[in-house]
Amino acid sequence: MSDRIFAKIAFVILSLVAILAVSATAGPGTNSADFLNIPVFSRGAALSGAMVANADGATALFYNPAGVGRNGSGEFSFSHTELMQDLRLDNFSMAIPMKNGSGIGLGLTYLGYGNIAGYDVAGVATGDLSAYSFMVNLGYSQRLTETFSAGIAVKPVFEKLDNLEASTVTFDLGLMAEFGQFSVGAQYANLGGKLKYVTEEISLPATMRLGVSYRTFGSSSMISLAGNKEQGEGVSLGAGFEYAYNSILTFRAGYGGSLEQTATSADGMSLGVGLLLDHIGLDYTYRPSSTSEGIHQITGSYRFGR
Repeated sequence: MSDRIFAKIAFVILSLVAILAVSATAGPGTNSADFLNIPVFSRGAALSGAMVANADGATALFYNPAGVGRNGSGEFSFSHTELMQDLRLDNFSMAIPMKNGSGIGLGLTYLGYGNIAGYDVAGVATGDLSAYSFMVNLGYSQRLTETFSAGIAVKPVFEKLDNLEASTVTFDLGLMAEFGQFSVGAQYANLGGKLKYVTEEISLPATMRLGVSYRTFGSSSMISLAGNKEQGEGVSLGAGFEYAYNSILTFRAGYGGSLEQTATSADGMSLGVGLLLDHIGLDYTYRPSSTSEGIHQITGSYRFGR
């Protein structure tokens, strides 16, 4: 069986299994740890999340673990996101390629909620409460053939609100296949695990993502598309375009939207720019928001060993 046929069959099988799994659990209910779906990398945010088919290195820990060792070089990255009000999201990630086409990665994500006013049952102020969400991401990828890679990420998740704490472990599965200038990818994110607060158990936002990308203009440009289906939610689509000028300056734009009638925070356009000097990269993204002055995101990275 050729590599292309093997890759196509495996991709279709995982896609069907993941879609059935999400569909089987999709229904009324409450999801927690929604911070797991906040994009932590500037490039992915600029492309409206359309990175399932082209993620590599550290970014693959979030978008598709099959790409962790894909670029053949090691990478360190740090991202900071200014969300609405006092919300701040920080991420540190690293990815290291190994022998035989494999790769390993580590990611740490922290969401701070700022000052939260506390009140007792009588409505009397009791002072500010501390709250945060934290995730560890351990990823592994393996190139199985010339065109086909698979990956898995194990993610311990912790949340705290004052004296209430909850934790669980979830994981992601990913597939990626490259066919010349085309690549396709599939990810099933946040599989399994529930956060338990006292006696109440809350599901994580299990999400299926499918994507395709195409490189053109001598591989200096990329067009990418992705579809997302979160448990209990509708389908959303994202499209992105990036153009690299002289391999130093990159311009990006994306648009994402829900197929449902009601708008979501993910709807709308995103704009970004990237600068690459030797092994050091700096990416910035701005996303307008109807509920704030906009979302600003910056990512610094360093690649080595190539």
